Amino acid sequence: MPPPTTTTRGRDPGGAGCAAGASGTAATMPDRDPARGTAGGRAPSHRRGPVEGAGPGTREAAVARRGRTAAGLVALLLLAGCSGSDGTSGGAAGGAPQGASAGGSGAEPAAPAVDRDGAVAEGAAGGAGAPGGAAAGPVVPGRQALERRAEVALRVRDVDGAARTAAAAARGRDGAVTAEESYGGPDGEPTATLTLRVPVGSYDALLDDLDRLGERLSRTQSTTDRTGEVVDVASRLASQRESVARVRALLERARSVAEVVQVEGQLARRQADLEALQAQQERLADLTALATVVVTLVGQEAAVAGEDEPAGFLAGLGAGWGALVTAGAYALTALGAVLPAAVVLGLLLLLARRLRAAGRLRSPAPPRP
Repeated sequence: MPPPTTTTRGRDPGGAGCAAGASGTAATMPDRDPARGTAGGRAPSHRRGPVEGAGPGTREAAVARRGRTAAGLVALLLLAGCSGSDGTSGGAAGGAPQGASAGGSGAEPAAPAVDRDGAVAEGAAGGAGAPGGAAAGPVVPGRQALERRAEVALRVRDVDGAARTAAAAARGRDGAVTAEESYGGPDGEPTATLTLRVPVGSYDALLDDLDRLGERLSRTQSTTDRTGEVVDVASRLASQRESVARVRALLERARSVAEVVQVEGQLARRQADLEALQAQQERLADLTALATVVVTLVGQEAAVAGEDEPAGFLAGLGAGWGALVTAGAYALTALGAVLPAAVVLGLLLLLARRLRAAGRLRSPAPPRP
């Protein structure tokens, strides 16, 4: 009786669409003959082997079958990943997994691919990456990120001297003057406004220094908790750095011009997002590391909005007298402005009347009939 014959069938695990993106050649994986249970391409034995597990040859065959099965699964995964692309080589795939020897098998992880929209499939290279926005560790209560701000109004004898003293107090506590403005108020009194930035630890001490400059008219303080924003930005920044690193690693393994262009576009976008997060982190660090104090210095006679106005009969009498004096001052001012023109106009009118009277006297009398 002639020995039975077997047919050999070959299949490309990566598919036609994945051939251009794979860094290695696609390995042909032999199929098993379902009737015989032997791999296609091997000549079957004429004698029956012992039962599985009865000898070392059978154990080696079982190990080889398991290795081929694992390699086939990896090939199917690669085929499924490439089937979602546009039919072109859109991904920088790593070397195709190859079957191992009879003693065992191993497969190298494939390089991450670029999907339909040009987004890089992260986590395919080097294992799964950290999820975006991963929660950071708990914030210690004593290390809360607080933004502190105060606005102070002071009445001083010498506005310019007090402004110099306030600036020196801020610089003496490792701070700085970020803005300064001097101007005259509506009542003619000089006024100065300074914006001081000092470390948070020197915030209260600076307020005490300012109180010594003169009479405090008002003080407003506010504290904003920025801890949640700081933790969120730090977490997003760490995830974005890992994302940029993965895309750069993928760029190094790109083989074609199309792959390089797609990966470079993704890298540019993610680098821009990373720089935006870094700028946001620097802004939060500045707000929480330095406290802001806006101090307004006014002269002794300057009127400040918000001051308590006196009430009662005497207050009304004083207000009325002040209004009368103000009205008289305005009237005298108007009279002084009009008087020169009125004098000149009166002289001209007087001269005109005299000239008219002289003309009447010189005119001859009409003849009598």
